[in-house]
Amino acid sequence: MAAPHLLHVFPSFETGGAQVRTVQLMNAFGDEFRHTVVAMNGDYSARMRLDEGIAMRTLAAPPRGGTAKTAGWFAGLLKRERPELLLTYNWGAIEAVMGAVLKPVCPVIHTEDGFGPDEAGGLKARRVWTRRAVLRSVYRMAAPSRTLERIALETYWLPRERVVFIPNGVDAERFRPGRDLEMRAELGLGEDEFVVGTVGRLRGEKDLPTLVRRFKEAGIAGARLVVVGDGPERGAIEAAVREAGMEGACVFTGEQKETERYFRAFDLFAMSSITEQMPVGLLEAMASGLAAVCTAAGDTAEILKGGPERQVFGMGDAEGYVAALRRMAAERGARERAGGWNRRTAVEGYSLRTMVGGWRHLYGQALNVKAMPAGEH
Repeated sequence: MAAPHLLHVFPSFETGGAQVRTVQLMNAFGDEFRHTVVAMNGDYSARMRLDEGIAMRTLAAPPRGGTAKTAGWFAGLLKRERPELLLTYNWGAIEAVMGAVLKPVCPVIHTEDGFGPDEAGGLKARRVWTRRAVLRSVYRMAAPSRTLERIALETYWLPRERVVFIPNGVDAERFRPGRDLEMRAELGLGEDEFVVGTVGRLRGEKDLPTLVRRFKEAGIAGARLVVVGDGPERGAIEAAVREAGMEGACVFTGEQKETERYFRAFDLFAMSSITEQMPVGLLEAMASGLAAVCTAAGDTAEILKGGPERQVFGMGDAEGYVAALRRMAAERGARERAGGWNRRTAVEGYSLRTMVGGWRHLYGQALNVKAMPAGEH
């Protein structure tokens, strides 16, 4: 008997949080499911993180032509492919949900992971009304953060039974504390330099030019800033580095597959996102035993609440953020206390095993639902 066929639709299958989580699940499931992925922009770069032997089929993106045409294209695709389950991700895949409403072939699980910089100050009314109309037809909407769960219930007006919270998880064996001097040497970092690092897709919502400016303002002697990742905002970040006169203090690594070694080259993890929900990079840093300095985006404050050191600061609290960078650089004990607490929190509260179990259970529930008219799941 063939494994169930899951059709995933992403705005992009670049190396972002939702994509990294999906690759984690594919790796964990092995041959339990068959996976086909459609990336609306044709970018499948996150597949580099798949384990050897994990099969993932890709399909060409739909032709451009407007919402109605794209929804019709997905309706046709569902009729041809006949997957057992359709998995859609974020606003950029909403036409695939519409296609499933037009052609209800299988249950739909829609996942919301967050918003772009264009909605950092508030959600767009048209998108909210569209979600209210369309997402009531899905089997479940999954949210990896309590913030997104609340938005689904209170803003999208979804019934409680349609919304499920599954927090992101991290492999605490792969991401573990340590000090990788060899990696430091590869990056041109001195053994005694204080290294602030960040890891993730270089997108607008990360607001990394602000991190560059805060790092400059901190004025930490002998400190270096390492940016691991790539993306559309790299040019803007490099421009901020030049403007700050930090060319010799900042290292860009580009896209990397084995990011765990980079965390072990850092002394501190930093994040400056203006809108992010449950950052995978933060969980990886925590599992790596690193202290963090972060902006209060999404669930970040919830994740890090109760720690022995303050690690989260309001978007406008530049003074507090800069002071925290200086303190973490000056006080090794503070870093170690925060890092130890972060490691325990990641292991106990955000394990990969728990995340995989949650998604396996949700997939299993959905696969037991036979295709029926939209709205009756």
